[in-house]
Amino acid sequence: MNRHHLRFVLPQYIEHKVPANVRLHVWTNSIAWLALTTMLSQVRLPFGVAPGAVPLLGANLGTALLFLSVLYWLPVDALVALAVAALTTAWAALPLSPWGPGHGWLAGVALPLAAFVAMGLTALYAHVFHHEHADFMKGGPAGSVVLEATHAVVWGPFHFVLLAALQAGWRPRLRAELDAAERDALRHREQVPWMNWAKLAGCRAKLVSAPRSTTELVEAVRDARAQGLRVRVVASGFSWSSVVPSDGALIFCERLEGVEVDVSDPARPTVWAEAGVTNRRLNEELARFGLCMPWNVVLETVRIAGIVSTGTHGTGKATATMGDLVEALEIVDAEGRLRTLSEETVGAEVMNAARSGLGLFGVIARVKLRVAPMRRVRQTDQRMPVREMLANLTAMIAAHQSVELYWFPFNDDAWVRTIDPTDAPRTKHGHGFWFKAQNFVQNIWAVLFFKLVMRFARSLTPALLRVAFRMLPFQTRVLDLPQSHHYRHWIELMPAGCMEVGFKADADGANVRRAWEATERLVDAYARRGLYPLNISLNVRFIGSSRTLLTPAYGEGTTCYIEIMWMGRPEGWEEFSSDLCREWLAMPGALPHWSKEFEHVRNVVPMLRANLGDRRERFLAALTRSGVDPDGVFFNALLRRVLTDEAPAA
Repeated sequence: MNRHHLRFVLPQYIEHKVPANVRLHVWTNSIAWLALTTMLSQVRLPFGVAPGAVPLLGANLGTALLFLSVLYWLPVDALVALAVAALTTAWAALPLSPWGPGHGWLAGVALPLAAFVAMGLTALYAHVFHHEHADFMKGGPAGSVVLEATHAVVWGPFHFVLLAALQAGWRPRLRAELDAAERDALRHREQVPWMNWAKLAGCRAKLVSAPRSTTELVEAVRDARAQGLRVRVVASGFSWSSVVPSDGALIFCERLEGVEVDVSDPARPTVWAEAGVTNRRLNEELARFGLCMPWNVVLETVRIAGIVSTGTHGTGKATATMGDLVEALEIVDAEGRLRTLSEETVGAEVMNAARSGLGLFGVIARVKLRVAPMRRVRQTDQRMPVREMLANLTAMIAAHQSVELYWFPFNDDAWVRTIDPTDAPRTKHGHGFWFKAQNFVQNIWAVLFFKLVMRFARSLTPALLRVAFRMLPFQTRVLDLPQSHHYRHWIELMPAGCMEVGFKADADGANVRRAWEATERLVDAYARRGLYPLNISLNVRFIGSSRTLLTPAYGEGTTCYIEIMWMGRPEGWEEFSSDLCREWLAMPGALPHWSKEFEHVRNVVPMLRANLGDRRERFLAALTRSGVDPDGVFFNALLRRVLTDEAPAA
């Protein structure tokens, strides 16, 4: 491929790797192309060209664009160019096609324009669904970025038919050429801006790389080390806190996507998942063997290394953190050496630190996880008065495998979800296309109305929350366990704030009730001032005990995780969330969720250290014993501030 075409094809080749996303882009871009050329076909060519000079297509601007485009793309791939030409000609020849002058503004312009915009939005949201953003490619000159984007919009079908063909095995030499160019592009990029999903923490890394193999990962760490740079790793970036940013080297792990399922011991199946594997891909691979994750987080698009490292969790009194499923970690240490951490190689105490190690125990290449046979659960959503729910809390926890509580402020009732194992057949209410479409519409509706209310009529917040609660579907469904884990889709579309704290629940649930009632009290107090900082929900989940040192679930007993979510940055949110977090952190052993919001809370570091007790020293001692990072290469400013006595770097 010549240098000119490579410049434009390579960014699309790099960004679009999920086959389902590429296939969707073939459809959306083909329809958008037909819409674009149809609009242009309404204009006759000047220069006295006879209307019938071009059979079927006619002498118009649409035909001219097609002719020039085919000539432009022939050097890249003749079959692709001819396929797009055949598609366009077939469309123009259809009896009811609005191709050519004389079809009027509605059929010839307005409807094609609507189709063009609709296909563009569909392609955009496909990137959200598949979490393909190629953030590591950002930072180029603005003019080049605009030119490359325009190229992809105008000649979309040429790009994506080619990519689909290459994925299907077409022209392996061309694919090898693009692979080599991709490796060069991803190995070493400089001054790349990065921002987490919540747009609260970011950096401009001096060195960025996106390795595609363990070998390239080792090279990336060694390159950073040779330049004397600190190293952090980003997975999906779906976070709120500053746990990721590094102005030194930032390694994107999303191209590490290998999955190896091990069923050699049927009684204890495991899976080796590379760092960048998403939950969606992991679930698909496990399902092929009749397996699933015993517990998991809600999001499907987050990546394994990220959810393990930050102490994330699911729900259920027999569950623990994601790190508790880890049996071994294959990591690259600060010297660029590939090592395996397990209880056999480094001991139980080091593994209890490394399982949720916040990226401090090396750059994760692969994770070995304990998995379980696929099973079904009965998921029941019911409406219950808040006071009744709080009074019966301990009884509900005892009676069910999992209990989740949701409260939309200014409602007298709560949404109570219980989950229990069952052998009953699956119901028809699965998580298929219509379920995902419903989630999409609900989230778009929520974003639109909440933003309008916050901007123009915040006093309507209580009414909006009451309406939202009444729209919830209260029902019982029988689902495969992974569908129960990932019960909500398109969460990425909602620009929500999130703060979560965990603590050991009292046997009688007294401290859980105090935490809940503190939220109600502050919501009412701020509402009396005309402020509504908590404008989405309060959520409570319960898990069991954990071995991971830095999580609030560490040790015996049931752990309560209590969380608030709010849309945007409503007036009073910082004061409200800080006051509430301090009340929650007053519970013995309470700790914030590492990847969510807590840095703005007044005096949070002394409170956090006090509640960690000796576990902070044990964690740091385990890190030293591991020998992974004697010079603190993997620390960033937040982790130094929280875990060590060293002042953050300026």
